[in-house]
This record gives sequence, C-alpha cells and structure tokens, in this order.
Amino acid sequence: MTSPNLTQVLLRLHERGLITRDRNPADGRSHHVVIGPKGGELAREAMAAAELMELEMQSDVSRAEHAMLIGLLGKLTETKGKL
Repeated sequence: MTSPNLTQVLLRLHERGLITRDRNPADGRSHHVVIGPKGGELAREAMAAAELMELEMQSDVSRAEHAMLIGLLGKLTETKGKL
C-alpha cells in the first residue's frame, strides 16, 4: 500500500472513531496509531464472524482438505509479499 493510500485509510478510520492518531513527539513526521474502544469492539465482532465462517467451512471439507487450503493460502500470501 502506498503512503498516500495508507494515510487516507487511517483518516477514514479516525473519522469513524475506530482509531486515534497522535503525532510522535520524537519524530513529528510520524504518528502513533492506536485502536480505540469502538475499533476494538468492531475487531472483536469481525473475529467472531470469521470464526463462525471458518467453522461453517470446516463442516464442508475434510481435515486434510482444510489443512491443504490453509497451506495454499499461506503460500499465496508469501508469494504476494515477494512481488
């Protein structure tokens, strides 16, 4: 993600009250980004939804297929990081 794009994402998260952004006193060019209570609640809700989806998915595949899927997804994320 480019710096300008990251700045826009952080700005939107801040406007929604999900994070706080404070200037780094040691380096005025950077910010400390902290998840706020509202952001923490949203993250917990997202994790609960993801866990539910994974449980539902696991009921459709065998343990071996699930392990293969996780391995392949890991391989894809490793490859993307190298591009």
